[in-house]
Amino acid sequence: MRQKQAVASWQDQPSPKCSILIRPAPGKTDALFLDHAGNTLKFGLPVNFEVPDLGSDDRPSTRAKRKQQKMLACTNCGFALEPDQVTCPSCGVDRPDKRNKVHYLDGNLIEFGSDDTGDVCYSTADKRAWYLAMLWHARRKGKKDGWACYAYLEKFSSKPTYNWQYLDPVLPTIEQSRWLKYYGIKKAKAWAKRKVS
Repeated sequence: MRQKQAVASWQDQPSPKCSILIRPAPGKTDALFLDHAGNTLKFGLPVNFEVPDLGSDDRPSTRAKRKQQKMLACTNCGFALEPDQVTCPSCGVDRPDKRNKVHYLDGNLIEFGSDDTGDVCYSTADKRAWYLAMLWHARRKGKKDGWACYAYLEKFSSKPTYNWQYLDPVLPTIEQSRWLKYYGIKKAKAWAKRKVS
């Protein structure tokens, strides 16, 4: 009965645009609430609801509202856990831990597999594979082999070994394809900028 009266007292609130009228009926001792909007998790159970005095200016501050422990849905079954419940009474799973599980360490952020400066260390075999992928891309797009040389120069700040041009081109890896796409877009933008000026 108390739950129904708490909900029925909301009729004094002018802001709701929609409401369901629930009135106490003789002989009824309980009610079923269907919470489609998740208000139980936000505001608590209707049993714990206190009707606010609409005439007073004593409202809890935003900081006080944030400090209030809220209900939480069980990660296993969705049961609404009250702030003091540690284990779900429905399925027995423990309440999830809200603490941050990220560990921070002091140091410099560098790319995985790189040296102290953060520059990626490519072996000669890696550089050759990059050049052969660039050569494959150039020939597929109908460009001269020199395009691969300029792309290599952009990537590694040095010219490729001369003898590599006689090797067979190799299909680019995903990483190489992404870089070739980036390089193509960069060159297209630079070309468009030159045309405008």
